[in-house]
Amino acid sequence: MPEFRIIRCANAQLYIGAAVLVLGSAAYVLCCKDELWQQVVAILAAVCTPLWAAHYAALRYTVTSEGITRRSLTGTTAIRWADLSNASITETSNQGTASCCIHLQAGTVSMKISSDLLPLEEVQDLAKELRECGLLP
Repeated sequence: MPEFRIIRCANAQLYIGAAVLVLGSAAYVLCCKDELWQQVVAILAAVCTPLWAAHYAALRYTVTSEGITRRSLTGTTAIRWADLSNASITETSNQGTASCCIHLQAGTVSMKISSDLLPLEEVQDLAKELRECGLLP
């Protein structure tokens, strides 16, 4: 069974995402001629950026010998290894950039563990462990 660990959102990805939100909004505000839309976008960026950052800063996956739990500000999702009905992995490498995504399903509960938000090495290590346990093809 997989060893106990907690996987958290990668800080670099968290900061890059927040920067994209802020810079994209700022660019729109500077380029848009309509003052109402400028105000709307500025307000949305001011509200959404801290909420987005807080959500992903709180995101964590806890892996135990019993299963995996995903916790975020929006709630908790848990899958027991014994209840796992479907598991797959997608690994890609494009121009030197690798990514890894694990899809798990237990009945109606599904979970995606992706290197889009989490450190690539952590997701790859988890995939390796799940393969060794026979939980992942």
